[in-house]
Amino acid sequence: MTTKIQFISMSMEFDGFVVYNLCDLEPHMVIRYIKETKQTRQREVLCELRNIFRYLERTDLTSAIAGIAPRIHKIIPLLTDEECKNWNQLLLMAR
Repeated sequence: MTTKIQFISMSMEFDGFVVYNLCDLEPHMVIRYIKETKQTRQREVLCELRNIFRYLERTDLTSAIAGIAPRIHKIIPLLTDEECKNWNQLLLMAR
């Protein structure tokens, strides 16, 4: 029985290697490609790659990118104890 991968052949560059057949694609190539992608596009690239790898039944590549979730986490600044005390005093005076 032939797989979907055997029917797909293309030339693309991953990790400096020219890949003519998606069977030759390796997890380290995909990881490096994602790292070199601009952070604003990483989420989109990951979604597309996941769909492609699932379609091609490349579980090795799907599992290689499974834990990657590019999100920009922002740290919410917290007030110091002194700042909290000052704000509480201001709010009490405003009443």
